[in-house]
Amino acid sequence: MSTAAVEVAFTSSGADAEEERVQPVLLVGADGLSSAVRGACASWAADDAALGATPADFTPTLLPSPSSGLQYKMIRLPPDFRLAADDA
Repeated sequence: MSTAAVEVAFTSSGADAEEERVQPVLLVGADGLSSAVRGACASWAADDAALGATPADFTPTLLPSPSSGLQYKMIRLPPDFRLAADDA
């Protein structure tokens, strides 16, 4: 099975900082309530039916937490959801 890879570039910290590149199997975008990652995923889903998802799949689900009164927000991705590797 051939899959497209996403390459992530970042600069390590410290005195000997240098750019590193990796191709992760899983990339988590934890960027808050107004998530740019969630917006990008919804946009990719709208543009590419082959991904097997719709923009609605990226709508947060609000769940109450009886123990603390907090709410957790999450999205559910299909198990075989693939991101568009050529997206800028």
